[in-house]
Amino acid sequence: MKFSSYDIRVFDAFCEMADSCSSPREMSMQKIADIMGISRQALNKVGYHKLDDILSPLHIYIDQDCWKKLATYSENKGEQPVNFFAHEIIPLLYKKRRYLKTLYGSVADPSWLSYIEKRYSPILYPYLQGFINLFGFEKEFAAKIVIRYILAILARWLQQDISKTPEEFCNQFTELTNLSITDMISG
Repeated sequence: MKFSSYDIRVFDAFCEMADSCSSPREMSMQKIADIMGISRQALNKVGYHKLDDILSPLHIYIDQDCWKKLATYSENKGEQPVNFFAHEIIPLLYKKRRYLKTLYGSVADPSWLSYIEKRYSPILYPYLQGFINLFGFEKEFAAKIVIRYILAILARWLQQDISKTPEEFCNQFTELTNLSITDMISG
């Protein structure tokens, strides 16, 4: 999907507005228009009538490069999925860190997690069969555990005031995904 410079300005204004709000009730299309220096009607004319009209395209904007890159992954090349994610996807996420930092915040977008779970769970199913067989979980449950664990790591990384570069973070990400909760707690 193509996004115009105007769409990017709307996304930027949304993030600025969301980052300044302490609750979802404070968020409004009028605030976004004010940040952009335009009228509320100007947003309506280009299809941005309500916050959800911004969030759905923003999800796609953030995710589209990652989705395309994941389509190039093949186990036949011998690379482990976590290593592929660390070296190929993390740099793409870093480019969109401004938006992700806002979405991972508590105010802006309660639908982000659902979007990611719905989009990526089916991709994970084949890789979770051993986990599912070992513990008897449903595939949806197992996929959500993995996704939420990865998102927790990513959110902590991206919400830092000064994020490590993807190159600095890749090894930490790989190490964290190889740790169990018991390893983390018992040190």
